[in-house]
Amino acid sequence: MDPITILGITTAIVQLVDFCHGVIGESYQIISNSAQMPMQLEKLSELGTSDNALCDKLLGTIVSRQPRGDDEALLQKVVESLQTSLNALHNILDRFTSVPSGGLKSSAKAVTVALKARWKRSDIERIAEDIERAQARLSNVLLHLVRSVLDLTSVG
Repeated sequence: MDPITILGITTAIVQLVDFCHGVIGESYQIISNSAQMPMQLEKLSELGTSDNALCDKLLGTIVSRQPRGDDEALLQKVVESLQTSLNALHNILDRFTSVPSGGLKSSAKAVTVALKARWKRSDIERIAEDIERAQARLSNVLLHLVRSVLDLTSVG
């Protein structure tokens, strides 16, 4: 065999071993913690739930205010964008089901969940980046609104 072929085969084997190592590690996490999904995704799910509650609260406050200015309309748009990303994340994470405790079935189920997590990782990372951008934009809009209110109170 020529050296390029050997290098290609070696690279493929290393990638396979890395992939299997990741799946086994995530499966172990799921089984040992009696979790529904790998720990990183669980934390992401918890943060998403709390952020979604905050978005609901903000939207309720914005919608109840009449009349609304341009700033509040922008805030509503940003909050709705964040909520859309959070819902997309929850739609993906809801596909993971709970792992039964003990036995061969739970091990097979944990491997299945770990494989799903690996396959969906790029989608989850993309949505997480969307959420981070929306959170940053929300922070900027809120800071602008606070500054506007402070400017109005200092003038008046």
